[in-house]
Amino acid sequence: MDERVFHLRSVAVHEGESNDPVQLDLEIETSRGWEPVSLSTSTAPFRAFVCTDLMCQHAYLRMNASERGLVVTEARGELWMKTEDWYVRELTARFTVTVEAGEPSSDDQDFISERMRNCPISRNLASAEKETTVEFVPLRS
Repeated sequence: MDERVFHLRSVAVHEGESNDPVQLDLEIETSRGWEPVSLSTSTAPFRAFVCTDLMCQHAYLRMNASERGLVVTEARGELWMKTEDWYVRELTARFTVTVEAGEPSSDDQDFISERMRNCPISRNLASAEKETTVEFVPLRS
């Protein structure tokens, strides 16, 4: 079996009460180190798929944080996707979220993590083991 592990990291900047996306920077770890990712028609299709899972989780983070009254300024994420013969077997995502307004509770944290883990892309990976964690930190002045 041919096993591959994809490792990405991201920084998303948001503004306003709806946590509108302003910027999303993606990087992928390669044998040469961290490289920026810019999706285009020349992006390797499976790499684009891995990136869209991270983007999907980011979207569900910002939307569900807004639903819970949390104003997010920045979300830093890391994603690991392990495959065997191109089938996704494990998906692990960790996010650190800077909150400008609102008081995130452990219930908020659990709710948002569950929603992210079941974003449309991740949901379609029904046979994969999935773990998504979110840590909220206050905005430092």
